[in-house]
Amino acid sequence: MLRHALVLLLSLGLAFGGCIELQALIEGRFPPSDGTPVDGGPDGLPGGNGNNGDPFVVRLSVSNPTPQVSEQVFLGCEVTQGDPEGVVFDFQPSSGRLAIDSDQGVASFIVQETDIGQASSFTCSARNALGQTATSSPAIITPSS
Repeated sequence: MLRHALVLLLSLGLAFGGCIELQALIEGRFPPSDGTPVDGGPDGLPGGNGNNGDPFVVRLSVSNPTPQVSEQVFLGCEVTQGDPEGVVFDFQPSSGRLAIDSDQGVASFIVQETDIGQASSFTCSARNALGQTATSSPAIITPSS
């Protein structure tokens, strides 16, 4: 009986933890993969104002670049400069394991045993209603045991 209660408690904790990570990712509280600070911009916006001359800029955030087996990893893509109206996001590579929400700019996958020690590079791209497109810097994810 005690064992069943403990398993249930751990299961609920893991499910709740995943929800918290997803919410943090959506709100942009995970650090971007390009190393820019989340709240360090001179204009007070996450990641700064992106004022580098590009008309449309996106940034990829990763919940954990060195996850463990069975951990769910969340990827988030956000427009940091340009018109975000009508943006559709995509993630590369878009393998069958990657669950993608193109409208929200989030994707996730669960680390498997075969992923251990294998570095994977992900990017996200976005297209807005004006037809502008942009691709993020790559994020490297290397699961560990």
